[in-house]
Amino acid sequence: MKTIQNKTKLFFNILILLFISKSINAQSINLIGVELVNDSLKIIEWNNQTPSIYSSVGTSMFTVTMGTSTYNATNATYYVRGLVDSTSDVVMYDATTNVQQIVDISSFYSPSIESDMSTGMMYYYKGDASNQVFIYKYDPYTDSNYTLGLLPWSSGFSPGNFVYFPDATCFNSNEHIFHFTIADSFGKYLVSVPVTDSIFSFTITPFNGIFLPGNIGLEYDNVNNRIYTLFPVYDTVSAPPTMSIGLIDPSTATTSLLLPLPDLLGYEVFNRCFDQATNSLVFVAYDDTLYERKLYTYQIDSNLLNTFELPQPTNTYEVEVNNSAFARAKYGNVNSVENVISNDEEINLYPNPATDKINLSIDSKEVQILNINIYNSLGLKIQSHENFSLENTEIDISDFSSGMYIVEIITSNGKNSTKRFLKN
Repeated sequence: MKTIQNKTKLFFNILILLFISKSINAQSINLIGVELVNDSLKIIEWNNQTPSIYSSVGTSMFTVTMGTSTYNATNATYYVRGLVDSTSDVVMYDATTNVQQIVDISSFYSPSIESDMSTGMMYYYKGDASNQVFIYKYDPYTDSNYTLGLLPWSSGFSPGNFVYFPDATCFNSNEHIFHFTIADSFGKYLVSVPVTDSIFSFTITPFNGIFLPGNIGLEYDNVNNRIYTLFPVYDTVSAPPTMSIGLIDPSTATTSLLLPLPDLLGYEVFNRCFDQATNSLVFVAYDDTLYERKLYTYQIDSNLLNTFELPQPTNTYEVEVNNSAFARAKYGNVNSVENVISNDEEINLYPNPATDKINLSIDSKEVQILNINIYNSLGLKIQSHENFSLENTEIDISDFSSGMYIVEIITSNGKNSTKRFLKN
């Protein structure tokens, strides 16, 4: 009898493990890219779970320039460079309205461009004819470019000796830091530029830890404030390289190995992105058996690598994740006036960043704070306060984990406002 019970218990444990594994594998990721069909370029959108079901929109472009795509999660716009006739232009595709426009690349262009999900601003580096490298900000709402500063290499750094890696950039939207990779004859370095500081500055930190050979791609995790990378591994001189996934500490540039990928012979450098909601690295690579192009997702928390088909035919490139839902949940709608109820009724939140408590006050004698809801970075409500009827409110956050939070404030005049704060 005991043996039967043990077998039954084992059977149900296996079922539970299969259910958990299936649930993890079933995570849904919305993707966007370009598809080349008969010398014409189409914008294509699909979900990793259902690659046979997709939508596509034709463009006037007939080819794409690899490594030029980016997705601005704030305004839900996909950018990619290509050729219209003999002119190099950029397609701007609104994933919400499915409206596209072709723009001259003179306003902005660089394969290094990254978006700040908390503001919608876009940042990139670009060199001039004398090999000096500048950091720029592009405002997509006003189509304006701003020069933030020059990278004046010194202390042994020579501009002529530096190598810049294609698509080896990422952006910390929590602290507004633009990261990218450079190399010289001594090694590789992580460059970090705090783009919102009033005085332009940057740091260059040598990578330390495991060795990262070849071209390394960077992807920023805006939930856990970490950088992930894909890099080649060369076992012998004659054997083809395999791939590995690594972790980089953005503050120290310390590198560590997360997962070796011995069954993958290589990945496409420009087909790599990161899904913030599921904490998954997404990339296109080739297996070592049939040498087929597949879509791979590496779920960081579960340490699982999943394989998916690409939309058919498999000539889909410049793949990006649609992170707009995550950006709205974590940072709110940056296009709205979210800090003001009316011209003379402003809500104040302080201190920010905060450690153990936050205070809310309203600059109006006639309006009071009634209800408050607090959401975490994933958009989940973690705390509610009702029936305050106070002009000034203090909230205990000492038990909160470090990170970004959104506060929804409902006032006695029936209006809502949102504030964000950082818990140290």
